[in-house]
Amino acid sequence: SKSEILYTVGDPSDTRRVIVTEDILSAIRVGAHCPTACILGTKVSDSQAAQLAAYARVSFWLDPDEAGLRGSAAGKRTLSLVTRADVISSDVDPKCLSDRKIREILQLTPNHRYST
Repeated sequence: SKSEILYTVGDPSDTRRVIVTEDILSAIRVGAHCPTACILGTKVSDSQAAQLAAYARVSFWLDPDEAGLRGSAAGKRTLSLVTRADVISSDVDPKCLSDRKIREILQLTPNHRYST
């Protein structure tokens, strides 16, 4: 079932922070810079929330359309009960941004390299 799947990019033992995206392409783009998880839509299922609860910080970066904004807010509310949760916003889908812009939004240094 799709609601059971959490597509992740990065080191599974790094539980400091995860960026949650809506689609796999965004997860791959953002995942080049930090641990990322794709929820395959805009709603976090109970199973996905349980998996995300293992992270110290969960940042939702869904698409900037109405469904993505609602999904980010709902995901933040859900995960805030068990961990630190926040929302990242941008004018376009994360998959459409340059590496430089992704690093800027995530407040990563220019030389930051995440390795899997």
